[in-house]
Amino acid sequence: MQRSIQSIVLINTESYASGAAIHRFIHQHPDRLSLVIVSHPHREAPFLQQFKRHFQRSGLRFVYFLFLNFSLYAAMTRIAAFLPRSNQRRLVPLRRLCAGFGIEYLEVRNINSPEVVDRVRAAAPDVIVVHYFDKILHEQIISIPTIGVLNVHTALLPRYRGLFPELWALSHGEREIGVTIHMILDRGIDSGPILAQEPLLIQPEHSVLGISHVANLVGASLTSTVLDELENDRPHASPQGDGSYYSFPLRGDLSRLRHHSRKVGTLREVVAAVFSPHA
Repeated sequence: MQRSIQSIVLINTESYASGAAIHRFIHQHPDRLSLVIVSHPHREAPFLQQFKRHFQRSGLRFVYFLFLNFSLYAAMTRIAAFLPRSNQRRLVPLRRLCAGFGIEYLEVRNINSPEVVDRVRAAAPDVIVVHYFDKILHEQIISIPTIGVLNVHTALLPRYRGLFPELWALSHGEREIGVTIHMILDRGIDSGPILAQEPLLIQPEHSVLGISHVANLVGASLTSTVLDELENDRPHASPQGDGSYYSFPLRGDLSRLRHHSRKVGTLREVVAAVFSPHA
């Protein structure tokens, strides 16, 4: 039995790692996206408080990683938005991209607040897609879509559940990572039934952010494939077994990246991603 997906709610945290992937997904599904929700960059604490907390726990390299992924990326996309138009499709702030397509945009501090739940319910989604978002959805939101909630996770679940799977994979010397699309059924972290997976080789030149950028692009394409399968009622959901879970790294975890000759990321990667053409 064929099911029509006419309304999609997309949830994301704007970042270099996911920026090109989210742009691709929006360009592919502009007529079906009824709402894009983006987390506020300082939703939990002011910038200096966050800097101090991350520095004390994880060290300067991790702070630099966060700066590249969030702060520098945000600044570069704002600059790109004000440059004269060209044939190149630059990455711009999601607020501007959504405005160009007439898609409702919502920046939130608490994804589970009653106000956000009401906005999601008003969008009447068939599917919610969670892509590069670090907060747990509560049942009030999970229960809204008629078909379900999909999560894009850049690891081959059940391995590397949790935060920053690419960082942990590279710090452990892995040669392969991957992408998993799975259902979110409850508050369990990256534990829902798997709908699709795709392995991805880690190249010698890849930094943490570099492989994350590539993996998220694969994730956007794989999500579109899963949406087609859901519409044609051909999804194959596989339950997960025991796996591994990781959270924020400590200073020693970052030192293992150096042991494997890996960088957290580079300025050049971020600038090139924003200003160079992309699919």
